[in-house]
Amino acid sequence: MTNAEAVRNYKQRNREKVRAYKRLWYRRGAQGRVRGAGNSELPVFLYVLDDPREPGNIRYVGQTQSPQHRLGFHCHAGLRSDPNRPLYRWVQELLSEGFRPRMRIWATVEFSHANQKEKVLIAGLSRCFDLLNQHNV
Repeated sequence: MTNAEAVRNYKQRNREKVRAYKRLWYRRGAQGRVRGAGNSELPVFLYVLDDPREPGNIRYVGQTQSPQHRLGFHCHAGLRSDPNRPLYRWVQELLSEGFRPRMRIWATVEFSHANQKEKVLIAGLSRCFDLLNQHNV
């Protein structure tokens, strides 16, 4: 096998992995986040969404392995999801005024500790901010 063939094979395998990951992500995204699902080899990012009209006003805490996709999902779901959910009502309000939530990465944690660390972060920040997480600790 020549070097060019090896590179072509590598790129093809990589494209297939990316497609499989995207299919999994979109399937999970359409049904909401599935706790415990994901690639345990990738780091998990704990993030906060804050209000661009009031910088520093944290409104939501979450976790993801793909920050850009997760922010896009929040914005997309804000247009299509149940307006009775406080998070998506807030996102709808922002979008109607021409803003998007700002995502800031708070920490990077191991997959196995992500749920516990997210709960601790929610508990701590909910003392200072009016979080829109449905299940504040």
